[in-house]
Amino acid sequence: MRERVIGSVLVVAVGLVPLFLGGPIFALLMILLGIAGYREYLGLVAGVDPTRIGSHSRIGYGIVAALGCVTLLDETATSLLLIAFLAVIAPLVAR
Repeated sequence: MRERVIGSVLVVAVGLVPLFLGGPIFALLMILLGIAGYREYLGLVAGVDPTRIGSHSRIGYGIVAALGCVTLLDETATSLLLIAFLAVIAPLVAR
């Protein structure tokens, strides 16, 4: 039990450092977490219907990375809306 508490405290401490530093370090951490989450999603989809992954996985990784990068480069909502639009249209075009 003691090891779990120590491990949890270390994970929280490591997670708070990028939060307080902000900027590129925080964005990079969010991109990495987004990619890990998307990878989990692809694993779930593959368990249900493996034929649905295909080229969509590459598009998804690109969208996740773009969302993280645009927050550093441009703070307007226009860029985020453009990426959201691409996230909807790109898989349809890739079919």
